[in-house]
Parts: sequence; C-alpha cells; structure tokens
Amino acid sequence: METFFTRILNSLTKLSLYLAIFLTPIFFLPFTADILEVNKYFLFYFLIILALMTWLARAVSRKIFEFKRTPLDIPLAAMWLVFLVVSLVSEERYLSFFGEFSSLSLSFFGLTALLFFYFLIVQNLRNINQILLAVYLLMFSGALSALYLILPVFLRLGNWFFLPKTWPVYGLVNSSNTLSGVFLVVIFSLALAFLTIKKRSLALDVFYFLVLLLTGAAIVMIGFKIVWVAMVAAIFLMLIFFLTYMERVRTIWTSVAFGILVVSLLFIFFGTPKILTMPLPVEVSLSSSTSVGLILDALKDSARHFLFGSGPSTFIFDFSKYRALDFNSNFAWNIRFRQPYSSALDWLATTGLLGALSLLLVVLMVLGLIVSTWLKHFLELRRKKKIEESSAAVAPFQSSPLIFWTIVGAWLILLISFFFINFSLAHWLMFWLFLGLLVGAGAHLAKIEMPELSFSLKTSPQYAMASSFGFILIFTAIIVVGIFLGRYFTAEIVYARSLNKPLDGRIAGLQKAAEFNPNRVLFHLALAEAFLKKAVEETGKTNDLNQVASLVASAVQAAKLATDKAPNNVATWEYLSTMYANARSIAPEANNWTIGALEKAIALEPTNPLFYIAIGNAKLFERRYTEAKEDFEKAISLKPNLLDGYLRLATLKEAQNDINGAIVALERGLGYGAQDPVYLFQLGRYYFNRAQKGDYDLAEMAFRRAVDFNPNYSDALFALGLFYEKRGDNNQALEWYKKVLILNPGNKDIKKKIDNLSSSPEEKKK
Repeated sequence: METFFTRILNSLTKLSLYLAIFLTPIFFLPFTADILEVNKYFLFYFLIILALMTWLARAVSRKIFEFKRTPLDIPLAAMWLVFLVVSLVSEERYLSFFGEFSSLSLSFFGLTALLFFYFLIVQNLRNINQILLAVYLLMFSGALSALYLILPVFLRLGNWFFLPKTWPVYGLVNSSNTLSGVFLVVIFSLALAFLTIKKRSLALDVFYFLVLLLTGAAIVMIGFKIVWVAMVAAIFLMLIFFLTYMERVRTIWTSVAFGILVVSLLFIFFGTPKILTMPLPVEVSLSSSTSVGLILDALKDSARHFLFGSGPSTFIFDFSKYRALDFNSNFAWNIRFRQPYSSALDWLATTGLLGALSLLLVVLMVLGLIVSTWLKHFLELRRKKKIEESSAAVAPFQSSPLIFWTIVGAWLILLISFFFINFSLAHWLMFWLFLGLLVGAGAHLAKIEMPELSFSLKTSPQYAMASSFGFILIFTAIIVVGIFLGRYFTAEIVYARSLNKPLDGRIAGLQKAAEFNPNRVLFHLALAEAFLKKAVEETGKTNDLNQVASLVASAVQAAKLATDKAPNNVATWEYLSTMYANARSIAPEANNWTIGALEKAIALEPTNPLFYIAIGNAKLFERRYTEAKEDFEKAISLKPNLLDGYLRLATLKEAQNDINGAIVALERGLGYGAQDPVYLFQLGRYYFNRAQKGDYDLAEMAFRRAVDFNPNYSDALFALGLFYEKRGDNNQALEWYKKVLILNPGNKDIKKKIDNLSSSPEEKKK
C-alpha cells in the first residue's frame, strides 16, 4: 500500500535516475587531476547508490518486494558473474574491481553500477512519458555540451579565456573530441528522429530543432572521419526504420535526413572543409591491426589468458608484455597505451573468451528482441492492411511506434561504435539507458505488461524477521561501499591539491592521499618522485648526508610499496629502478637492486629498448663491460634508430680506452643521427681526441653540423673554440668562445679563456 512516505521514496528514486542521465555526460569538477572522467564516475556511483537505497527502502516500507522480469535478466546476471570471476583471477585485483577512474576501461564496480542503473530504469520508468523525459534530459545534456564546445568559436574567443584554466578546454563529455563527437551524433540522431515523427507540439519541435542545430554545428566543427562514419550509420538506421511507417513521418524531414546522409558520405571521402572545423589536438591511439595482433598473442599465451583474459582495466599489462617488435618503429613507440583500438577489443583482451561470449549472448538476446518486436508490429500493420492517414496525423505523439524505433536506432549506433571507439562513462550510460528504455518502450509498443515477481515481507513473523535482516545486510553493504568511495574520492582531491604545493606540502599531501586510498599506485609513485626531488634540493642546501640519505630511502620505500601493490605493472618497476639508481651514492648495493628491478621490468615489457639501455648502464657502473655491451646491442636490435644505444656503446668503448671502437660505434648509427646535434658533437669529440690523420677535419665538420642544427648548443660552440685554439687560430677561437659566453654569461672559465686569448688591451676589454 502506498503512503506519503513511499511516494516520496519513489520520487527520490526517479529523481536520482534523472539526475544521473542529465548530469553524468556534462559533470566535471576542477578539484581533481582528471577533471572529467573521475568526477563523472563518482557522481554516477553516488546517484545510483542513492536510487538503489530509496528503491529498497520503499520495498521495505511497503512490506513487499516486487520487480519486473525481462528476457535479459538471466544473460545479464551471467555476464555479471563472469565479470566477477575474471576480476577475481585478474593480474591486479584492485584495478579490475575499482578501475583507474580516469581511464576508459570498464571495471567490475563500474559494470555493476551500470547494471543497477539499467535495472532501476526498467523498474521505475514504466510509462512512455517517463521514458521520453529520460530521453529529453539526455538530449538537453548533449545540447549543453555542444554549446560549451561551439560558443567560444562563434564569439571568436578561440578559448574560454574568461573561465578558470582548470575547466575543460573543449566539450564536457570527454577530453577526447572523437568520443565527444560520437556522443553528439547519438543526440543529433534523436533530435532528427523526433522532428521527423508527426506530432502537434510546437514547443517540442522547437526543442528538437535547437538540439539538432547545436549538436550538428559541434559535429561539423569536430569534423573527424570516425564521427561522420557514426553519422552515416545513425541516419541509415533511422531511415530504414522510418520508411516502414511513411504515413507517420514528415516528408520534409525525411528529405533532410537523406541530404545529411549524402553530405556525411562526402565528408568521409573528401574530408570536412577546414573552414568549417576548429583546430583540435591530434589524438593518438592504437590502430586496429596492432590491437588485434597484440590481443591474439595475449590470448594464445596461456589457457588462463584465453578463458579469463588479463582482468578488467588491465589492458596496459597486455600491451607492455605482448606489443610487437615493429611497434618500436612507430612514432609513439615510447607510449604505454591503456586501451586498444576499441572497447570491443578491450573487452576481449581483459575478460577472455568467457567475457566475450557472455557479452555476445546479451547482444544476441537484445537483437532478437528487436527483430521479434519489429516483425510482430509489421505483421500487425499488414493484417490491418492500412492505417488511416487522418488518424495517424492526429494520433498522440506518445503513442507513435517510432519512439521505440528511435531508441532502438540510438542503441544500435552505440553497439556499432563499440567496435570502433573506446567508450567513456557517458557512452556506457547511454548504452545501458537505451537498453533499459528499449525494453520498456518495446512493451508499450506491443501493449503488453512485463511479468512481475513479488515477495511479501509480512507472510509470517519469522519470514519478516529474516527479510528485515537481509535488507539490513544489503543496506550495510551499500553504506560500506559508499564510505570507501568517499575515501577514494577524497584521496583524488587531496592528490590533485598536493601537486601544486611546495615539496614539503606536496609530500604531506601525497602521504594523506595514500592513507585514504592505499591501493592507488599513482599516489605512491608520485610520493617517491617528491621524496627524490626533496633529496636533490637538500643536497644543495646542507652537508648533512644522513638527511639526504633518509629522503632517498623514503623515495625507494614508496616506489617499493608501489611494486608490492601492483607487481605486474611495469611502470612501478621502472620507477623503482630509478629510485635505486639514485640511491647508489649512499648505498653501493643499490646498483644490484637497480639491475633486479630492471630485470623484472624487462620480463613485463620485453620489447622496450630503454630498459636494456638502463640495465646496461647499471652493469657499466660495475665495469661489467661484456654484459653491458650485450644489453646495448640488444637495445639497438630492438630499435635500430635509438641513438642512445650507439652513444652508450661509444661510452663503454671509451671506458675501455678504445677510442677507435667508440668511433666505429657512432659511425654505425650515423645514418640515424646525422641531424642530431648531440650525436654529432659526441662523434666530433671522439675524432678530436683520437687526433689521427684527417680526424681534425672530421671533428670540425661534426661540430659545425651540430651548431647548424642547434645554434645555441654551448658544448658544440665551446668545442669549436677549443678546436681552433688547438690549431692556433686564436681569432676564430675567440669568436666561438664569445658565443658561449653570451649563452653562459656567468661562466668564469670561459671569461678566462677569452682573456688569455685576447691579443691586445682593447681586445681584452671586449
């Protein structure tokens, strides 16, 4: 029985859902390091927890627990269980359960919240007006995001310079303009579809038109090819569905849709005219071929990987371990990618065969539901033979079957996009929102009531007590989860604030952030870096080596804790090796620790040439020349154009007093380093030091080439002065030394050189 209190709870549940739909795509806070995705997740979690608690509280107050059944319940439950299993056997459980927050990978907790969101949508948005309100709120949110993107351009500001620098530069959906563009395509398609449906509401038409205008302008200004591909898919799907109901659509807007389809195809093949687009930063992502090859290698590695993947949100581990050797030839070779080409590939890599099959089952069930609804309604129309044109024209908008097909089209756009982009939270929200609305709108179209299960909580005192105890446990679990999320969000804020503080304040802030969320590896790595910078700062202030040693030890401890928390994260071992290398001055055994950390890093990322350079340097430090040479050669074999590999080989040969060998090493890489001033300077230095026949000419040529590429390169300028001084050409030497002095006005050694070479009192004064 409904009471005033239960009606309030019911309203709060719906309000929480509506707020999640409207606010999540555009929400941001300038208090965290990542101002968009992190805050969207925590807001979404808060609103879903609130909606779930009020929904359960209403059931307890009414003493009856009831929910609507759908054909998707069992497939979705199976998918959730699979996600739980793969998270439990993940290479890093914390990351799989809670995610990176700012990354685009979906964690177990994120999926659970989205499934609860879908469930609550199905249970609470029961009639067509509630379904339409949810869609309108999403459209309004998309329109605001589009307005935020385009308004600065129309005002010719070029940027929101009058807003705080911590606010988003472009759209509010995501920092990636590609993802923002695909999101806006979905909103655009909704507006166009609703404009096409016959209705008698000028206010609604004005709203749809404004949304269409704003999102369309933003899409054109983004102008990315993948966005136009999504647009073509959206218009094509809309036309397929709507042409079945020609008597219910407006011809003029159908023609507009055809025109937009043609223009979109032209923009795909010929590009968007630059005069219509705005300058946007280049977005780097893995290609589809690289992603597929990498994922196949990962899945074939072991039965565990094949069945369960590496764990949700852990694609970065797969990338490090299985990236191909030829990736080192890529311009982005030193970037660790957290996501593959698309969310579909990410799902396959991180959840394995079981996860992929569970998702495929859900998708096939939804497609089957769509097809069966379409066939039933189409056959019904054929059975009736025709629908009176007059009745169609005056039929209420809410009764139009095209509302269902509009929602279906929006969901199918997202399903297609799932294979071409990495979903942000805004895209996942739309995916599960439209799925929930699709179920409700489909039931409305078919004029059927979804089956409902109900459990009375007042059958007997014993049953009531057991039920009450069960609900208390559920409420307690929800509250505990909420407390943890509150601590984690506080940690993100404290971390962001600490980054702009002086070192002492930064260290204190990072320690506090690590207390709130001790499992966040980023905090420990940032703390290690802060301790190390403090040690460097103190080295120049004090002679107290114990204090410096204590700070270095704290840096090492923080980095070591990061490896304990995430032993399969190569970045933690890389950081730890750096900390150990910096501790060598106070702890000789730290060099062995450095080598050990780098060996672990190499095991996790075997094709990274920089690790072989680093471990070779550590072995060179101990004069293990043969082993160091093998490591440097390995680095060169992994990346032949890695100049540092040739430079380190030359350094090794120099340490062995083999200048000829050093020159041979650098001449090997000269084809890659012929335009690198540092490389040319080092080669010239070795020629100069060897001083055999013709070496001075080669040294002069190398030094001059280095200066040509970098006129302010002090070392090369000084080398030219030294070269001409050696040859007795004091005038030339003076010219080069004076150039060095201009760049280093306080250098006493250069002043002394100039004074010694000056040939007259007047020259000395200069």
